[in-house]
Amino acid sequence: MKYNLQGIINNLLLPDPCIPSKRQWKTLVKHAIDNSESGLCNQRMSTDSDFTFFRILHPCIAPSIIYRVCNRSSARSTICTIVRLWARHVSLENELCPHCNNTYQEQLVHALCECPVTSNVRSRFYEHLSNILLPDEKHALLELERVALTLRLLGAPRKHLLDIGNEVLLLKNSFPYIVCCIQVYTN
Repeated sequence: MKYNLQGIINNLLLPDPCIPSKRQWKTLVKHAIDNSESGLCNQRMSTDSDFTFFRILHPCIAPSIIYRVCNRSSARSTICTIVRLWARHVSLENELCPHCNNTYQEQLVHALCECPVTSNVRSRFYEHLSNILLPDEKHALLELERVALTLRLLGAPRKHLLDIGNEVLLLKNSFPYIVCCIQVYTN
């Protein structure tokens, strides 16, 4: 009753009786539950004052799409690297880069967006973006501030800049870029 599954069954059987396949049924049930629970969550989030700060800090309430990108066993080492990057201690003190002698506040941002040592990898990645994104999407992505760009490349749960298909495609390409930059930077 809660998820209106009886209504779904009636809609399937009344006009032209056909039993859905197992996969179709699972999809129907999943969408019914997701719609119901999302509605309840959104209603509570918008009315409950306990969630005021949470809404500000976490504007996009959705599971991380990182798991959609790295759901194959062949992507395990890549996802392990990304998870280590998410779980690492972040120091915001000024540090000196051993490669370019410039100071930076966050090593990962510096390695991905600034350091000359990774510039070849970065330019190849930026060129490759032209193959997977529309010109205005690529422009919007590269116009982001360095920290925001780094978070986007890591799959941070931020408001979508691209449609979900292109977000997943971007992450499938950004994760190997991040791993490559780290390898070049640390060697």
